[in-house]
Formats: sequence, structure tokens, C-alpha cells
Amino acid sequence: MSALSRRDFAKIAASGLTAGRLVPEGDDEVGAVREVMRLHDAGETLGAIAAWLNGNGFTTTEGKAWGHKQVSRVIGARQWYAKAGVIS
Repeated sequence: MSALSRRDFAKIAASGLTAGRLVPEGDDEVGAVREVMRLHDAGETLGAIAAWLNGNGFTTTEGKAWGHKQVSRVIGARQWYAKAGVIS
């Protein structure tokens, strides 16, 4: 596995994960990331993905409701999540 670049770390930070916690913790966080990717791959809009997450009880790592920007940040970190084994 190659080292993460500065840009990769910036994406991680933007997705709500902290430097002390690079991998999502628990089934809820991993599940949220996987659902974001599944819905995005199915062609859903960022707003629709955020609405689905909020409607199904998912919150951001800060305990807040999802918005299109948070969804976009997670999608932008897709390569990192794949490298970390969170998604395939």
C-alpha cells in the first residue's frame, strides 16, 4: 500500500475523520460510508443521499445531520476508503 499524500489527508479531514482516527469507527460509520458509495454508484444526487442518510438515522461524526457537502467529501475520499479496506 502506498503512503497517503497531503491531498489524501486533506480529504480525510474534510470527511469528518480526525488524524487520530483515520478509519471509521463502528458499524454505523462504516455503514454510512458504504451507503453513500452505493447510492452514489446507483446515480442518486448528493441531496438525495443526504436525505436518505438523515431519514435512516445516520449522523455525521459530529452528530449533525448530513448535507450535500458532507456527502461530497465522503465521495471525494473514495480512494482512501478503498485503500483502508472500508469499501471494495
